[in-house]
Amino acid sequence: MNDPDGASGHAFLSYARADAHHADRLQRALEAAGILVWRDTVDLWPGQDWESNIRRAITDNALVFLACFSRQSTSVSKSYQNEELLLAIDQLRQHSPDDSWLIPVRFDECEIPYRELGGGRTLGSIQPADLFGAEAGRATEQLIAAIHRVLDRHRAGVLAAEGLGAAVGPAPRTGILHGDALEMGRSSLRCGAQLGEGARGRVFEVLNKQEYVYKEYISRSVNGDALAELIRYRRMLPKEQRVSLDLRTSWPLARVLDGSRVVGSLMSRIPGDFCIATASGEKPVYLTYLCYSPRRAWQGIDLPPLADRIEIVTQIVNLFCSLHQDALVIGDVSGQNILWACGTVPRIFLLGCDSLRRTGRPSALQEGETPDWQDPLLGGRAPDMASDRYKLALAVGRTLAQHPRVRPGQRLDLLDGIPPQIAGKVSDCFAGAADGPADRPTAEDWADALTVRSSVRVRWPQQNHVNETRTMPVYVACDVSESPDGTAIGPIQELVDAVINLSWFPQLMDTLRISIVTFASDAAVALPLSELDTISGFPISEVRGSARHYGSVFRLLKSRIEADVTQLASEGYAVMQPLVFFISSGPPADDWLPSYRELTEPTWRKCPKILAWSTGDAGEARIREIGTVGAFEFGTISPADAFMAVGISGISSLSEIKIEVEPTDLSFSLDYIEDGDEW
Repeated sequence: MNDPDGASGHAFLSYARADAHHADRLQRALEAAGILVWRDTVDLWPGQDWESNIRRAITDNALVFLACFSRQSTSVSKSYQNEELLLAIDQLRQHSPDDSWLIPVRFDECEIPYRELGGGRTLGSIQPADLFGAEAGRATEQLIAAIHRVLDRHRAGVLAAEGLGAAVGPAPRTGILHGDALEMGRSSLRCGAQLGEGARGRVFEVLNKQEYVYKEYISRSVNGDALAELIRYRRMLPKEQRVSLDLRTSWPLARVLDGSRVVGSLMSRIPGDFCIATASGEKPVYLTYLCYSPRRAWQGIDLPPLADRIEIVTQIVNLFCSLHQDALVIGDVSGQNILWACGTVPRIFLLGCDSLRRTGRPSALQEGETPDWQDPLLGGRAPDMASDRYKLALAVGRTLAQHPRVRPGQRLDLLDGIPPQIAGKVSDCFAGAADGPADRPTAEDWADALTVRSSVRVRWPQQNHVNETRTMPVYVACDVSESPDGTAIGPIQELVDAVINLSWFPQLMDTLRISIVTFASDAAVALPLSELDTISGFPISEVRGSARHYGSVFRLLKSRIEADVTQLASEGYAVMQPLVFFISSGPPADDWLPSYRELTEPTWRKCPKILAWSTGDAGEARIREIGTVGAFEFGTISPADAFMAVGISGISSLSEIKIEVEPTDLSFSLDYIEDGDEW
């Protein structure tokens, strides 16, 4: 958030580059709370003098200086942050010892660097804001409150000096989401049919903007400031995170006013894939459907396979993680305000987001709880983080047990087929939700419970020569055919995320290359063999029919490996044996063995090693036949975990690859492809 004149003052955010992602989150939380933030990546323009602008931002206009640290940043001896700290300490010495001008912020359990402040004080003697662990949300709210106290004192002094009372805000805009408007007039909306009604409002279609709906509040006592804070929160998110929020929630986009009174909000319409067509119109597909056994009246609703059911609750948990990390309380969580859809990748959609609130702040709407989803220990208090955690346990437990009434403290009978590692940890978390509010499992605990972690150790071949440049081509063969058990695209999306994470390691730029091929009735190259840092997104967009021919992908793999390895060798690389990740969701419909045997013929010098996965009904025996060094069913080691292990161990550069999967250890070596007269 920019303040070109600096008249109103700002919070100066000082951090090392290693902590940029933490700084992003802190900036969003501060700006959503109405705090102006100065940050070098936003407020310095090309051609400006860095030192003079930083000095002016700290000494002239900073009402608060936030010095942010982590174990990673404090391990670096040289950084621009050191210069900022020196300037800040000089400025601090001009303030009263009781003035909370400099506030240390810790992003993890790190040591605050030793800096003398004068008067026997050190930087470590100032109480830090610890924005990590289970209390990160509460600590963020306390930090925001402390900054507001400083800003309020400053504003009070300015108003007193100028003889002013209270600032007057701008008049509301009247257009539909015109520019940066936070609000609009009710008369600007041409509303059509009523689409639904809940405890807090009625929802209408908007005829002059059909991608939006208008929610008209039943109560006349709406906290307009709290609603505006939610709208600002979304707008301050980086683009990618804002898009992610919009895909997963019905977030309020603008306040709707009748005169000066807030009467409703504008929000995005529920995406069509979260609804089913019925004789009476479209109906949302609620999470409640997953909490019951199938019923004859639910025509048109196909309950998802177990793998997708687990992915749905995982997505719910991930959304809770994101919101709780930004100190947002969800409040009324139930099977009626979470929607789900199963397409290429299972998705969820949260309704009623206009009743969310910052920790320690009021909600825009009167808070309540849905029957059968109440927290028994809330005792009449407003919902909080602890009650969110209890209701998260209800959402996960009831979905995975297919039981609409089960509660923490009762026996949880999970559906058959849930991997033992997941089942055990889910049961433990569910039981833990019956404990006192402070001891309930967090969203991060649930994320860990739903993640299968196998022991993976990977060792690479030793370099033949110190100065050689080695590389290993990795090919991912992804089944994109339709299947009753879902597609293989979800695990591939996780794998691509792992690739993007590894692209930050410069040691792997030349060492690892990846290609993605897809197959159904035929095979195609979705991503040619590429260096990791050239991959920025998911290259697969849709399924391609129900037929599944393994032979086509084995033939394509052989031709691509032949061409790619030859090209790499001609460029002077020492090429290692290719590694193939084969992922299928069902059995083949062709005679694939001849093509497979050609691909894996031992006398072919470029013969790859193959790790094979079944995400559905591909058949354990068949997958084991394909995987030359490892075969895995759903619920064991994931392709993403295996790829991360390959990449991370490539940095260590040891002597052989070893993958350990409980209860079996799998070991194999990847050798260099021997030089020949011709490639």
